[in-house]
Formats: sequence, structure tokens, C-alpha cells
Amino acid sequence: KLKLGFIANFLSKPILIGFLNGIAGILIISQLQKFTGVIVEDSNSIFGLVEFFSNLTMLHFPTLITGISAIIIIKILEKSSSKIPAQFTLIVFSIIATVVFNLEQLGVLLSPEITSPVPTLTIPDISLISGNFSEIFFCSLAILFISYTNQILTARSFSGNKNEVDPNREFYAVGLSDVLCGLFNGYPVCGSGSRTAVNIRSGSNSKLSGILAAGFMLFVILFFSKQFSFIPSAVIGAIIIDAGIGIFNFKEMNVIRKFSKEEYYISLICMAGVLINGVLYGILLSILLSFLMLIKKSSVPEEYEMVFDKKEKILVKRNKENDYMVRKDVLIYRFNSALLFYNCNYFRENLINRVSGRQDIKIVLIDSSSVNYTDITGLNELIDIIRELKEKNVSVSFMFANLDLENKIKSRLKKEKMTYDVFSQNYEQVIEFINMKK
Repeated sequence: KLKLGFIANFLSKPILIGFLNGIAGILIISQLQKFTGVIVEDSNSIFGLVEFFSNLTMLHFPTLITGISAIIIIKILEKSSSKIPAQFTLIVFSIIATVVFNLEQLGVLLSPEITSPVPTLTIPDISLISGNFSEIFFCSLAILFISYTNQILTARSFSGNKNEVDPNREFYAVGLSDVLCGLFNGYPVCGSGSRTAVNIRSGSNSKLSGILAAGFMLFVILFFSKQFSFIPSAVIGAIIIDAGIGIFNFKEMNVIRKFSKEEYYISLICMAGVLINGVLYGILLSILLSFLMLIKKSSVPEEYEMVFDKKEKILVKRNKENDYMVRKDVLIYRFNSALLFYNCNYFRENLINRVSGRQDIKIVLIDSSSVNYTDITGLNELIDIIRELKEKNVSVSFMFANLDLENKIKSRLKKEKMTYDVFSQNYEQVIEFINMKK
């Protein structure tokens, strides 16, 4: 098991909210042509909106009236009773209206008739794979990455509780679906933002809704393909537009803005990326933003000097109020990140600068509680710092180091024939150690 579902862990909430709002905009833009009769060729980006307004003279009023009427009916049905399947009822009404008012004669476009309802089993030609392996392999990887990312983004964006979404099971589901589609000359599939939005707006609360929807779709395709062609395209567009409007989440965007301007701007960038470049490129932008956020936060993590509060018997961040507690001969330093190749220079610069700024320092205590891991580059930098400070008669000690970090440092110090003082695991040991150094 590759467990590639870990990719989903890099999608933060601001990115999910931005992606979802972008999807909402794309849903609305993609249905403008059906809803109004105005030709919009670029329906998968915000440029389609520009195209829509530039072609507004092509507005077809019977189509627009049909679409607006459909949305009004949806709202009335939803407010009347939550038990009424508003979208399904609307479709039934629209079929009746098409026949009664002869909407096709008024120029209202209808849904295309399903001419080949039964799929045909086809065994893939293996020779095509062997003859074009590299091209098929890399294209398949691209499809896999984009479809799975779209799947997990859609699932987590719409899910009220992200813990309900198992990334690995989603991965298996996409893979199995694509294998089955391949046997019936189908396209690669993944989660659909539009269908999910309509499903949720319809009041679905369980996974059974998807099974019932698939079963009902198969039933309609096999036995009512002719009747399906009586549904006005404007009605389908109205259902999706209503769903798109319903999934805009401005409230959550405002919460993010109040919490962190940086994450708010990232959410806006993600939303703009989906609107400008379309869903697929918006997904890639989302992933890129996630990694950039992660690298930025871990390459320049929070770091500060600490002081020991004798009254409370705890270590606290140094500030103007507790500056009098600082011992001139002791520097207690905290680095809030794993020590890795891309942030170890930042660690060195800040620690050495703090030591250089004080002339009487005899001991440096490094709070290692946040340094849960170090790679070989970080470890080498740490050993160099210890060596450099010892040459200045400043000893370096560690407190609250985990066992793995402690063993790595001890092993290297032993190999370098350098001594060390203490790897304390509680405040009492730290206090005793500091007092011994007076």
C-alpha cells in the first residue's frame, strides 16, 4: 500500500475555502449559456463572465425566463418543506411545461437525447501500452494527480467534518472507478464539485444518496431516455447555479481574515487561481501554495530567548516585563521547529547573534522540546555551533530533547571527542543545573 492519501494533509483550511469559493464561481459561469442563451465558449474561467457581458445582445428572453422561473420554484419548494425533493420536482414540472407550453418552439434549448444508453465492455489493447509506454505512463500520472487532488479537495471542502474523509479510501475509489471506466471506453473520473453541490443542496445526508442517484440515473437512461430530452437546458443550469450560490462561504473567509491576514490572502489567491485558470490549474496552484506555506513557516520559524520565572517555576518568553529575571551568564534559547537543511542557517545566525550580543554568557541552554527531528545537515550545524561556542568558553546544553535527538547529538559528540553537560527532561533538573553553574 502506497498510502498516497498523505497528499491531502497538505491542503489547509484557507486553501480549501478558497478552492470551494472558486468552484462556486466556476459553477455559475459554466451555466450562463444554458441559463440565458448567451454564447460563452470559455465557460471554465472568469474570462467567460467577460465574454458573457460582451455578448449580452444575444440574450434569449424565453430561456432566461425559464431559468429564473426554475430558481424561483426551487426556492419556493425548499421553503415549503425540507422533505420535498426540490430539484427532482422541478425536473418533473419542467418536462410538463415543455410539453404544455411547447418551449422548444419558443427557442428554448432542451437536453440532448441519450442515444446509446448501454455501455459496451471492451478489453484494452495491451500492445498500445507497450508501444507507447512512456507517454501513457506520464500522462496517467498527471491524470492521477489532478483527479485525485480534485477528489480530495471536493470531499474535504464540502465535508462538515474532514475526519469523515479517509484520503486513502478516496484514492482507492478513484483508482477502481477509473479501471472500470477503462473497460467500458469511459473517461477518467473523480469527484465532481457541481454534482456534489447539487447533492448537498438537495438535502442528502449520507453516502447512500450517491448509490441511489447512480441507480436512478441508470433507470432513467435505460427506460426514460426520450423523456429526459424534454428537460430544458436552462433548468439544469438553474439547478447548478443555485447550488453554486449556496456554497459560497463568505462567513468562513471573514473568520480567516480576522485570524490571519496572510492566510486570508492565500485563500483569495487560491480562489482567484481557480477563477482565472480553471479548476485543474487551480488545483495545482492550491498544492503549490500549500507547500510554499509549509516551507515558509518551517524555514523561518518562531525563535526567542527565554527566562526562568522563579515564582511560577516555569520558563517563559523574554520580554520587557520580565527582563530583570535574565541571568547574565545564561542564555536560554527556543527554536520552534525541526532542525533541517533549509532552516539550520537561520538557527545558527539567530543563536550566535544572541550570544554575541552578551559578553558574560558562560552557558547556552537550548530548549529542544520543539526540535522533534533533525537531518544530517541540521545535526552538522548543531555540532559546529557547539564547537564554535566551546572555543569561546561557552558550554552548550540541551533540555527536553526527545530520545532520538538526544542519541544523535550524543553519538556525534562522542565521535568528535567533545563533552556535553546535560539533556534535562524536567524543570527541576534544569534549575539544579543552572544553580550548579553559578
